[in-house]
Amino acid sequence: MNDFNAFLTRSFAEAEQPADCGFSARVGAAVARREKAARVRSAIQLVGVSVGLAVAGYTLLGFVFGPGQEFLANTGLEAARAVGEFDRSAPQVAAQADQAAAGLIQSLGLGLTQILLIGGALLGGAVAYRSAQD
Repeated sequence: MNDFNAFLTRSFAEAEQPADCGFSARVGAAVARREKAARVRSAIQLVGVSVGLAVAGYTLLGFVFGPGQEFLANTGLEAARAVGEFDRSAPQVAAQADQAAAGLIQSLGLGLTQILLIGGALLGGAVAYRSAQD
């Protein structure tokens, strides 16, 4: 620390209230202006986004109430046809799924027994080895 910095530190330490000649008030006013401008910009952006959403919603509403009704009706008919096809073939699909699940469970049951036996043997060997090391 040079002599000037030491002198400056001592000077402010001795002063009760250092005079800033309105500097703090000017800084506070500038900050307040910037915050007010930011609030105004935010409000303008919010209004702009709201107007854009309103226009987009009105356009979409026109589509739904105009040619959209025919589109929705055709889509509904196609969906009904698809559901009808699934209803006709559902019992066959359910029976096939049931057979596949039963076969999978049987396979897992046979293989799982051997896996558990091998895993138990390995674990028992590891415990015995650990006990022998201690």
